[in-house]
Amino acid sequence: MRTRRTRRIVLVGLALCALVLVTACGPDAPPPPSSPAAADILARHNYLRGLNGMGGLSVDGAMQANAQFHADRLAAGATGCGSLWHSPELASWYPGVLAGENISCVTGCPTSGEQPFNLWMSSPPHKANILRPEFTDVGIATSCNGAVMMVVAQYRS
Repeated sequence: MRTRRTRRIVLVGLALCALVLVTACGPDAPPPPSSPAAADILARHNYLRGLNGMGGLSVDGAMQANAQFHADRLAAGATGCGSLWHSPELASWYPGVLAGENISCVTGCPTSGEQPFNLWMSSPPHKANILRPEFTDVGIATSCNGAVMMVVAQYRS
């Protein structure tokens, strides 16, 4: 009697462990935006794209990591917004697909994405990236060093 009960307890425990393992191996959700400003910028992208009859952009985890890497290196040691440059690895990060990148710098560490998004919207090439219908995936990241916040949005088809 005790052996049956022990066996049943062990089997139920193994079944629960298997269930936890299967759940853990399922598809990963993309990481959340790196900051409230990045989340706001994503919402602004998707709102504007919706107004223009386009689908929203989906956050991609690898793109998010690449955008964060570039935002962090732009912010490292920056005391102002005078030295911005695009990711030289963009083509190798997203081979065989259409890709683009918007970068921006604002002073301070705002929690809103309004300022960098408005800068992009007032620049025709940056606005074109935001409204490009071929782009379906995005990674948006911010990095603030206390003096400036660097914002990177990477897009791909």
